[in-house]
Amino acid sequence: MSTILPWLYALLLVVVSARQDDRTPPPSLRGPQNGGVLCPLSPGAQQFGYIQPRFSYRYFYGIIEANKSPETSPTFLYIGGGLGGSSIGTAGTVNGPCTMNPNGAVQLLNRYSWTEDANSIWVDAPGPTGFSEGPMEPDLVAVVENLVHFLDGLFKDHGKLNRDLHLIGTSASASVVAMLGSSIVKKPQLKINLKGVMMRHGLVGPMSIYHGCLTMAKEHKLLPAGELEQMAQDLKACETKIAKCNAGGPGGPPDLGACKDATRFCDAATYVRLKEQGRSL
Repeated sequence: MSTILPWLYALLLVVVSARQDDRTPPPSLRGPQNGGVLCPLSPGAQQFGYIQPRFSYRYFYGIIEANKSPETSPTFLYIGGGLGGSSIGTAGTVNGPCTMNPNGAVQLLNRYSWTEDANSIWVDAPGPTGFSEGPMEPDLVAVVENLVHFLDGLFKDHGKLNRDLHLIGTSASASVVAMLGSSIVKKPQLKINLKGVMMRHGLVGPMSIYHGCLTMAKEHKLLPAGELEQMAQDLKACETKIAKCNAGGPGGPPDLGACKDATRFCDAATYVRLKEQGRSL
């Protein structure tokens, strides 16, 4: 716990500053807002705040300019994995301009920061993720709709960031950025300068992954015919167990016992069999 408390305190100051400022008047990126910055060591200007995409939602975001030539650099939008992982947390620990030393007492410049040559937008989504506010959206379609409104509002204040935009999603949010990119392409009236979508070890759904194990095993002849047939049969039972796990429906509570059972069974039926062949998944 001691390794993250100083960083969390610094982030809390940023959030309090954002709440006080809250986009009135339209913010400038030429300097920190009310002194609240995530990484004081970074030469890139920083600004944090809230945008209300629609209804009762308020999405918390951070903007960190590129260290080099921000006026001509491309922009990326980063959404944390989970869903429900804070992208602001990732910015402060993984690929943002600062990381922490091993004991959590000192911020260090991140020599591998993605902001070295790119402007960045970090958003906590969906609804109650991180410092964002609002109920959990009922499905991914609603999350994407909120993000479309979020980007439209953000670029009205920060039009210079609407340049060579790349959408980046990790794990479960990879599906979100794929859907968001599709939505942007279908809405040219938004005039969002989308250039690419990056899906980092995307999670598209457990059954897709488990079936992918069977496909890979067949195509590369990793298992004998009898074991392939058994895996195919086990996948039918796996699908039933996953359905029981998600019996609460979209947005509803999962059956935790059923989920643990599904994970153990489905992993044993697919992952474990391939790992025993010395294959990396």
